[in-house]
Amino acid sequence: MSMELEVVPAGLARVLEELPLVDHHVHGATSHDLSRTAFEELLGESDRPVPDWMTRFDSQLGFAVLRHCAPVLGLEPFCPPEEYLARRARIGAHEANRLLLGASGVGHFLVETGYRAEELLGPSGMAEASGAPADEVVRLESVAEQLAAAGCGAGEFGRRFAEALWERTGDARGLKTVAAYRCGLDFDPRRRPPTRWRRRPGGGLRRAGGCATPCSSVTSSGRDSNGGCRCSSTSGTATPTSTSSGPTRCCCAG
Repeated sequence: MSMELEVVPAGLARVLEELPLVDHHVHGATSHDLSRTAFEELLGESDRPVPDWMTRFDSQLGFAVLRHCAPVLGLEPFCPPEEYLARRARIGAHEANRLLLGASGVGHFLVETGYRAEELLGPSGMAEASGAPADEVVRLESVAEQLAAAGCGAGEFGRRFAEALWERTGDARGLKTVAAYRCGLDFDPRRRPPTRWRRRPGGGLRRAGGCATPCSSVTSSGRDSNGGCRCSSTSGTATPTSTSSGPTRCCCAG
């Protein structure tokens, strides 16, 4: 005996199907054509080499790309990776972005601009490619790293960081920190007074991989310097910049 159960009423299912989504944390799409190697590097965040007997298409994300993205480009689901990449190369990055982003069902993109910003579309580029509104999520560490690269000294870092963050978040929808990747979340998140700001940056800005990497004990203190902008914290150990051995719990603070 078989019985069909309507788990979701048809009317509700239609409403949910048509409901515009908000992607609250997205990096921009690539702005240029990609080689197979470059494309596969974007199918995962790990810096560990892929074994010779497989490719990154042999992963859950790789399967999803061939299942859901291939038909948007006019191909059969689960087509060979070579066929999918050839179609992308033939139509070009601009058209691929337009088709794929347009079919995503996302009605608003919140674009975090602290990752490979020079290679990826920013909020305006994402809005143009998708036809949907796009706003910025500012990464705290990027603001601090830019100050350090410009030669900002320890004595003026606190004031300059607060000013730069205020300026950068004028039109932003949120903040982001990668503190969990850098040094875990086992730190005091309370905002520090300016006198402590001046004493901390000498030890808080350290060199890592040839660029300034501000410790969260410095940057997280300024998370509400923009007057209450929401801040999200990403945790995990998948990326090459993950150096923390401490707690990496997700959190969200105002």
